[in-house]
Amino acid sequence: MTSTLTPNLLIMFSPRPPATFVPPTAERSNLPAYSGLSDFISEFEDPTKVEPIERTFPFETKPQRKNRLNLKKNQNHKDKLEEKIKSWEPARDTNATGDPDKTVFVGRLSYTVSESKLRREFEEYGPVKKVRIVTDSEGKPKGYAFVEYEKETSVKMAYRNADGKKIDDRRIVVDVERGRTDRSWRPRRLGGGLGYTRRGGKDVNQKFSGREPPAVSEDGQKDGERNSSPPRERARSPRRDDRRRDDRNRDDYRRDDDRRDDRRRDDRNRDDRRDDRRGDDRRGRW
Repeated sequence: MTSTLTPNLLIMFSPRPPATFVPPTAERSNLPAYSGLSDFISEFEDPTKVEPIERTFPFETKPQRKNRLNLKKNQNHKDKLEEKIKSWEPARDTNATGDPDKTVFVGRLSYTVSESKLRREFEEYGPVKKVRIVTDSEGKPKGYAFVEYEKETSVKMAYRNADGKKIDDRRIVVDVERGRTDRSWRPRRLGGGLGYTRRGGKDVNQKFSGREPPAVSEDGQKDGERNSSPPRERARSPRRDDRRRDDRNRDDYRRDDDRRDDRRRDDRNRDDRRDDRRGDDRRGRW
């Protein structure tokens, strides 16, 4: 087979030259004798006096990066809030017209409520002068409004009785206007606000409607709930029981008749098949 190969390929199959023999050296290096570590124990540091070394990484771990980004995000949010708080002046708002002492704040509104309907709902506490539903730049409602009355007594009535009222299947919260009456107050978008509906998770968020939780009576019944008495048992009528028994018996009779009809139908079908086979046998013999 090698005879058919070219010279450049035969070089690949040629054996290597033998290795040169090197005689061993007779001289040995003068090394010190081996000994134990007991002589060097005194050179070690006392572990009780050495401070623990903090484990450090040459790179940023995933939890460290997440914590750093969260801190940076919170700091940016605080800086933006401080800038907005400095420029927030509700007393100079052109849309906030009227007497603030005669105005109530209505929150948690449905986005489908109109000003006319809101006026009808609050006119039962007194004559309404103006209703304004706050909207965004696109004209969509934000879910809260301001209702201005003609008298301060109407404001007190609405503050006391309208809180927790249901409008369009949503319970509202009613409060006095605090933007122009309380200088230390801030809205929710600036880190303030009242209520705890958005404090955190389900275990800490406020679950009741209105400013304050509903009053609980001595028997544990919340204000506004109907008494949940156990269902009353209806008296059994012997005539009704007889009718039910007759109906059950009638159903049993009807069911028996249906079974009997089914058996008769099966018997007729069986007889017809038997007759067909007999006719085929006779024709085959002829």
